[in-house]
Amino acid sequence: MVVVEGGPTHAKACVALAESVAYRDGCDPSQGFLVGPLTPERFAYYLRHGVVRIARDGAGVVGFLIAYKSGSEPFAELSGYNDLTEWAGWHPNLSPDLLYIHQTAVARHARCRGVARTLYSALRTEFPGHDLYAATAEKPVRNEASLAMRARLGFVRVGTFRAAEAYGFKDFESGIYLLRATPDPGTTPAGYPA
Repeated sequence: MVVVEGGPTHAKACVALAESVAYRDGCDPSQGFLVGPLTPERFAYYLRHGVVRIARDGAGVVGFLIAYKSGSEPFAELSGYNDLTEWAGWHPNLSPDLLYIHQTAVARHARCRGVARTLYSALRTEFPGHDLYAATAEKPVRNEASLAMRARLGFVRVGTFRAAEAYGFKDFESGIYLLRATPDPGTTPAGYPA
């Protein structure tokens, strides 16, 4: 498996992948899912203003990661979301070099093969001084696969976002998770080189 920079030629495969793992009534949420849509127009926007990385194997695209850096246009869109979040001792304004992980998706046939871990590792290698933060759906559906992956990589919970309605859900809640660029002294979480 290789990780490459996303480009316009990846749009169709990434939009189809996002649709295939989107949450639907009756799906098994323990397998992981996306709650927000990815359209071709939005994918093009992230290519222009964000960081898009694609995981490929011999069969084609098996995963993607979309992130944005502090100071970017899509990062500025987060300000309303951040204002509604209950923070626990940390806030995005405290990290000058920050990447928000917007979406990570892995094809169902490629699950449990380290695709997401490889995408995150590539991002950390490319942006070694950046803290990473991301949201994970926890209510009314809980994204167990995403929560387990974040725990394995060493993310810690730093906040909670609640909304009466979001992404088509009523009474929505997501946990906000942070992976520091430098671990606390005396620790080496799984997401860091030893």
